[in-house]
Amino acid sequence: MPTSHLPVEIHNIISSHLARDDILRYRSASKRLADIGAQYLFKSLVFHASYHSLGCIESIGYREHLRHFVETITWDTSSLGLDVLSFDEWKHRIGSLTPHQLWMLRETWERAQSSEHEDIGKCNNRFLRDQYERYRNLVAEGQEVQDLHLAELADLLAPFPRLTSIIVEKKRYHVANATSERLEIYSNEGLLKRSMLHHHRWMPYKHSTDMFPLVAALNAAQASACQLETRNINFHVFSQPNYMEHLQHIRVSQITRLDLRFALHDATFDPQESSMNIMNCKTVLRQGYLRDFLRKFVSLRSLSVDFGTRSLGNGRAPVNLQDVFSMDQRHSWPHLRELAIHHADTPSHTISALLSSHASSLRVLSLGDICLDPPASWESLFTSLQPTLSLSSAAFSYFLFDARIESFLRGRSAMLGWYCDNEECVEESSELGPRLEAFMVKGGVCPLSEERKVVRVVGRLDDGRVEDWVAGRRVSVVT
Repeated sequence: MPTSHLPVEIHNIISSHLARDDILRYRSASKRLADIGAQYLFKSLVFHASYHSLGCIESIGYREHLRHFVETITWDTSSLGLDVLSFDEWKHRIGSLTPHQLWMLRETWERAQSSEHEDIGKCNNRFLRDQYERYRNLVAEGQEVQDLHLAELADLLAPFPRLTSIIVEKKRYHVANATSERLEIYSNEGLLKRSMLHHHRWMPYKHSTDMFPLVAALNAAQASACQLETRNINFHVFSQPNYMEHLQHIRVSQITRLDLRFALHDATFDPQESSMNIMNCKTVLRQGYLRDFLRKFVSLRSLSVDFGTRSLGNGRAPVNLQDVFSMDQRHSWPHLRELAIHHADTPSHTISALLSSHASSLRVLSLGDICLDPPASWESLFTSLQPTLSLSSAAFSYFLFDARIESFLRGRSAMLGWYCDNEECVEESSELGPRLEAFMVKGGVCPLSEERKVVRVVGRLDDGRVEDWVAGRRVSVVT
C-alpha cells in the first residue's frame, strides 16, 4: 500500500515521532500528508525580535488552516548583539566567542586573509570596520522592533485561538575559554542569523534583557489567560529598582499557570565565583520582591519555581523560601493544584506552612534539591504533613537534605540527607523517590525511616580541582 494511503491514525503516530526537519520532508510528499504533519509542525512556534521572524508568526496567524494548530509560542530572546560602542571593545568581544558560533565571520575573515592583497592587515581591519558599522546600524534600528511590535505582544498572539502557553527563553552561548562541555548546553547556532551578520533587523542586546520580554509576555498571557513560562531568567529582574519600575503595577489576575526557571548571572565552575553568584542572588531575593510578584497571581492553579543550582563552594542555594513565600494565610492561592520547587534552602516551618495552607486544593507536588535549615528533618515533616494532604501524585528528584555543614574539611562543605533520584553518575540508583512518592499519596510508613542518609561533599581539592561526591564515592570531578 502506498504511504499516502495509510490510515490517518498511522500518519498521526508517524508525525508525532518525527523531528522538525523530518516533518518538513514528510509533509512535502502530498497535500494530505501536509495537512496531517501541520498539526505537529505548527503546534509549537519560536520567534525572535526581527522583522522577518515576526512576519512569519503574523503570516501563520492569517492562515485559518494553520493558526488552529498553534498551542505554544516561544520568544527566544538570545542574541549575539554586543552592548558596546567602542570599536576596540567590539573586537575584544568578538574574539572571545568560539569558532563554532562565528563560523560565518571567521570564514569570511579567512577568505580575506587568503586573497591577493598587498596588506593583509589593512584588509582584515577594513573588513572588521565594515562589520562594526553594520552592527551599530542594527543597534540603532533595533529599537523599532521593540517600540512598534513587541511592546504589544498580545496583538501578535491574538489570532491563535488554541494558544495555551507563552514561553520566554534566553538561551546561553559559550565562550572560547570554557573548560567544560556543561557550559555549552544552551549553545544555539541560530544566534548568528539574527546578529551582526544577518540582513534582518534584530533586537539589540541592551533591549534583550529579561525585563522587557517578561513584561510583554505577562501582558500577553493576561490578555489570553495563557500559561507563562520563563527559562534562564535573571535574578536581578526582582531587585528593588527593576521591580518598582516595571512589575509593581502589572496586572496578572487572569494567569493561572506560572513556571519560573532562574539562571545565575555568570555560569562558572570555580567554587569561589559560584559562591559569590549565590550570595548575590540571595541578596536580591531577600528583598522580598519575588514574593510580592507571586502574590499578584490570585488565580494561580499551577506554580513551578526552579532556582537553578547550588554553590560549588559551600552548597548554599540561591534562595531561602522564607524570602519567597508568605506565612500569611491571606496571601495563599485558594485554587492552587500543582506546586513544584527545586534548588532552595528553607526553614521547616516555611515549607510546612506553604503546604498546609494549600492542603484543600493541592493535588500535585514536586520537590527537588531542597535543604532544611537545622534543626529539622524531612522524615518528621513528611510524617506530619501526609495526613493533611490529598495528593494524586508526587515527585521527588535530586536530594532532600536535612542539614548543610560548612567547612566540613578545609575548603569543602558537607550536606546530609536522602538521595531520591536515579542520576547515571551515581553507581546505585535510588529507589527512595518512588517509595516516598507512594507514601505521600497513599500513606503508610514514611520510607525515610528505613533508609540510611547520604553525605554530599562539595568544594575544592588541594590540586585545584572541583570535587563533588556522594556517600564516600566520588561521582564527578570537574578539572
